[in-house]
Amino acid sequence: MISLEKLQANGYINCFKHNLPNFNDLTIQSLSFVLVSKESDDISMFEYTEEGIKFTEYLNPRIDGNECAKYLDVIKKYNENVIVETAKKLWLHYMGHKVTFTQEEKELLRGLGISEF
Repeated sequence: MISLEKLQANGYINCFKHNLPNFNDLTIQSLSFVLVSKESDDISMFEYTEEGIKFTEYLNPRIDGNECAKYLDVIKKYNENVIVETAKKLWLHYMGHKVTFTQEEKELLRGLGISEF
């Protein structure tokens, strides 16, 4: 059975690929992780790497959607390195590590609807 979180993650990834064609796959997968983790405790379809957060469970056929549209204006304000580093720190935070977000990273999270930092 396909989880709603997996469907949502695939939808975000495909939406970002379509709307942010200059962003690399790692940035897009990291963004998807941030948004899925905001709404769900199930992040099992992602994995932490030193490079960033990677998505591991693509669905076939591809699922298209417009899930990311409301976040595009916020995301376009930040470079890819800020996005990936923010996602990595968020992952480590969820794993119980103490992390410190920069002001820019906090603003990105707030813009994406995560206001606890």
